[in-house]
Amino acid sequence: MSSNESSRHQIGPFILISAESGNPFSTRIINPLTKTAFWQFKGAEYQNGIPDVIEPVGECPDFFVASIKGQPLLHMIGFWNKQRFHLKSVVPDHVTAICTDPDGCYIFGAIGSKIYVWNVATRELISIVEAQFLPITCMKASHDGSFVVTGAEDGSIAVHRLTDLVAWRSKVSPKVEAAVQYTHHTSAVTDLCLTSSNQPRVLSVSNDHTAVVYSITGKCLLIRIAEDYPISSCSMDPAESKIFLGLETGDITVVSLSKKQLKREEQHPIEDSVGPIVKFAKKHSSKITKLAVNFDGSVLVSCDFGGTYHVWDIHSGSNIATDTFHGPIITTKFIQPFPSVFNPEYTPPTANNQPFHKQITETSCSIPVLTLKSEEMKNSNAIMQEALTKMLDDLKKEEQVYPAVNGTNNDHVAHIAALEEEILQLKKTNDELYQMCQEALTGDTDTVNNL
Repeated sequence: MSSNESSRHQIGPFILISAESGNPFSTRIINPLTKTAFWQFKGAEYQNGIPDVIEPVGECPDFFVASIKGQPLLHMIGFWNKQRFHLKSVVPDHVTAICTDPDGCYIFGAIGSKIYVWNVATRELISIVEAQFLPITCMKASHDGSFVVTGAEDGSIAVHRLTDLVAWRSKVSPKVEAAVQYTHHTSAVTDLCLTSSNQPRVLSVSNDHTAVVYSITGKCLLIRIAEDYPISSCSMDPAESKIFLGLETGDITVVSLSKKQLKREEQHPIEDSVGPIVKFAKKHSSKITKLAVNFDGSVLVSCDFGGTYHVWDIHSGSNIATDTFHGPIITTKFIQPFPSVFNPEYTPPTANNQPFHKQITETSCSIPVLTLKSEEMKNSNAIMQEALTKMLDDLKKEEQVYPAVNGTNNDHVAHIAALEEEILQLKKTNDELYQMCQEALTGDTDTVNNL
């Protein structure tokens, strides 16, 4: 793995992109506008295997998970450079789809028609849920971590509450009822996209040439779009004003939801350049495998089965950059800069080498959310110390730039002394809170009561 240290402090959009290839450096973090690689993964840990699913663990990841094509193998690999963490596990069967919750506490893997739920910290298998009748083809978690949505070969879509999936059981659980289940496709679901609003909507596309927008909270179909060819990928901008559809022919269709109030069933000529449905200039010569929109809705990245990706200015529809990989592109995701790649002083977390379990844990499982809370409590002293130290440094610099006049120097000295006293008090308070949390987790109620 290599990284460009001098470029890490540049500002720009970053995208995690990966190809289904055995060639080195087929997984990268790049600036799609300049094609600059900020991080590259050589792939020696795959041991000649070819990944067909790659997913970062959480929104601020330390690790990513890779499933090997045609094999019952999962690799969990650290993003950082030095002494990179690598864990190889044998699982019950090939994992066809992976998603994680935003906090990176749980990994959801699709094996056949079932969802396997693993604890990231301990790799314990928490539950196995029969989510669909036929094998799962795609899976996504909502941005707020409330739902996990799956699409299947029969065109059905199931929405499960994340809390139902992670509920620990001592034996293999019976089928967990989906919060919402519907079938508006007649063929396999090829891709899903979930909106980030507090009333999430599911955009799904299928080989039956249709795209459907469905409201989870309203439990109703909002709009159906029919194309001339199978639709292989989809995305939506953060404002939920545009839908992007990638076709097997390499075409990209843009549906504007703001130009006109669209009915559930309505025909619009695509040739109308000012209409609600238009097409970008055709640049791809093979099936569109992935679409991704950046966080402000200004840039679209489209990837195809041949390994080519194009960067588009959404407002003008112009193609502004292009590059190629060796193999079909399987992952395309805009990311915020996270410490494990973009912070040169990053300290990797302590991780054990326990493989992913194949059987449900029969003993009580640890609770990742509580574990993370305690870690935040543990690190809060350092975070607060850093913030207050910066305030003190700024005051001292201000004192040097603007010399004291009429005795104001004494006021500044007193202010600094008060802030230092506040640091000590806050450290003491946080130590007490952390001790209380630790005693609560270990069940020492007498100590908690004394506190």
